[in-house]
Amino acid sequence: MNKTSLVVFALAAAALLWGGAAWADIHDPHPQAGDLALPMPDGARMVFRPVHLGRTMEGLSTRMVWVGKGKGGVFYETPTQVEISGAFNLASAGSEDWVYYLGKYEVTQAQFYSLMPVPKNLSRQELLKSTKPMTSVSWFQAQDFLRRYNEWLAANASEKLPRSQGAHGDSGAYLRLPNETEWEFAARGGGLVDPSQYFRLSPYGPNQTIVHEWCFPEVVRNPPRVRKVGLKKPHPLGLYDLLGNVAEMTTSLFRVEYTGGRSGGFALRGGSALKDGAKATLPSKRSEMPLYKNGKAFSRNDVGMRLVITSLVTASRQDVTRLKEVYQRYGQAAQPVFGVSLGGSSAGWQQLREALGRVNPQALKAVAPQLNQLEAGLRQATTRMRKVESDSALVTIRTAVYCLFATYKTMVNEMYLRPIIRLSQSAARRQRAQQNLRDNQEARGESLEQYFAQLDLMDRLYSKDVVLGQLEEHRKLLVNKSAGAQKVKINQLLGQHYQRYLTGKQPDKDGWVRDLQEALFTPGRATGAR
Repeated sequence: MNKTSLVVFALAAAALLWGGAAWADIHDPHPQAGDLALPMPDGARMVFRPVHLGRTMEGLSTRMVWVGKGKGGVFYETPTQVEISGAFNLASAGSEDWVYYLGKYEVTQAQFYSLMPVPKNLSRQELLKSTKPMTSVSWFQAQDFLRRYNEWLAANASEKLPRSQGAHGDSGAYLRLPNETEWEFAARGGGLVDPSQYFRLSPYGPNQTIVHEWCFPEVVRNPPRVRKVGLKKPHPLGLYDLLGNVAEMTTSLFRVEYTGGRSGGFALRGGSALKDGAKATLPSKRSEMPLYKNGKAFSRNDVGMRLVITSLVTASRQDVTRLKEVYQRYGQAAQPVFGVSLGGSSAGWQQLREALGRVNPQALKAVAPQLNQLEAGLRQATTRMRKVESDSALVTIRTAVYCLFATYKTMVNEMYLRPIIRLSQSAARRQRAQQNLRDNQEARGESLEQYFAQLDLMDRLYSKDVVLGQLEEHRKLLVNKSAGAQKVKINQLLGQHYQRYLTGKQPDKDGWVRDLQEALFTPGRATGAR
């Protein structure tokens, strides 16, 4: 290579390093849109990715999700429905888009030692260049690292922490280890993944885990070692090494049952590349790690950590007021759920206490704790049942939209079949087209029958407020998933058909088809079914 070539090569290398790729460094080798970066001492930084919850309970940052493994899972991975919450609302005023932020990479040695003391036998200068995941750290050392980082951010870069849109003052944002639900929900793809894909064993395609994750025995050498972060392809959410490389600490204490039972050590999530093959590197994988062993804080060379950014639940007086209003609305026991009243209102309970007090004050005093417990339990049950009611209504709406979309596709098919029947010179081809047309019309009739059944369920099982609220939630889901203009329009038609159905309680199949024709087959509008 001559001198001119060397100069050109050096200039090109400099352009790559200091030009468009300048934001790519050892702390984030794969910059992406949507990244959130927080500074650290000594020029280090930590990058996070948003995990969207998708549809949440109206007015709250929570939703119910599934965790665990189905067929073939060990007994402590039994599928369970649990609640998850977001910390920050990214949507504009009047709407909901709750997220929490999960570390894009496992915490590296460089990030850890930018805040922590360096062992005497190691070089701090070299450690601050290392992108190996930080391992051999006890749970207590992890907490000390978090304490130092949160205090450093508060003193040096508090304005860099995320906050909800329109929030004022201190958002209460801070960093911690993720809990089990947060970790697994992200590992499965979060709230914007198609529901049909959420509960699959792996977020990757068949035989693709080793393309995205370090697994046993790939990293086994002499000696075995974990790998630097970010070397393999990313997870669908843009996270790296989530399911493999090192197992990751959580803030959750390990229990056999996700929602209760005896607590032990803390829960590890993800696989260890020193132990777990691709088939065991799954979102559902969980194991227990002791906090102490032989009387000392315990650590392992294949266990690391990944941080989450979250916030206080009651960071401000406005938060407390909002939560109080929402729970009062959803916890009104006198309002029916699925059309059934579960119990009395607060006024009714107070009247009961006053009546009992007039008859026998001593008896009221004796049973007051039980009455309070019963009222609180009823309110809690009512709130949870309202969540179930909302979830059920959304499923019915999704099914209705699917039925009307299937009807629409039969109309598209008919547009292509009729010209074949009319113009084809082949008798055999015309006969096939005629048979296809008959099958298509039969399928349309079945779709409309199912559509009618869903409208009937919406009328019989749910209040009008619940249905209209979940119709809007479904519209947001369709828009967020870029589902196509046809499905968004069909969701709107469903709302119109539901309102009409409430008055007559009779099917209107011809009217539904006419509405589809007018809405989706107007001149100049695309008619191809997605």
